[in-house]
Amino acid sequence: MATNGFSPERAMSILTSNIRATTYVGLSITTPAADRSNFTEPAASTGYARAQIGTINTSKSGQVANDEIIFCFEATAAVGQLTYLGLFDTKTGGKPFFTAELTSPISVAANTVPLIRRNQLVVALDKDAIEAY
Repeated sequence: MATNGFSPERAMSILTSNIRATTYVGLSITTPAADRSNFTEPAASTGYARAQIGTINTSKSGQVANDEIIFCFEATAAVGQLTYLGLFDTKTGGKPFFTAELTSPISVAANTVPLIRRNQLVVALDKDAIEAY
């Protein structure tokens, strides 16, 4: 039987060359399309802003995770329910290069700060999700 997927070393190289401390986390109130369009971030007037991931944990083979708490933004007004996370190369503008549905949606009220705890944002290359044509 053949083994599918990248070697652990290549998987880490791919992940760490794309997800760095300077990568930004964005949150969406809509379900993104397959081409990453329709990623709708809350309005800046609510206090919303993307946050940098910060230090990356690479201790587990084939995956990266946030190694510190990510404080997303302080809401100055209710934002509604956030359902998706996106990773961006820039603080503003553009489409995310990666999206994932949140395990549990986040309802953001005024004067609250959504956060992602240490090692809760995990990105891995899943051999079962890679298809060859």
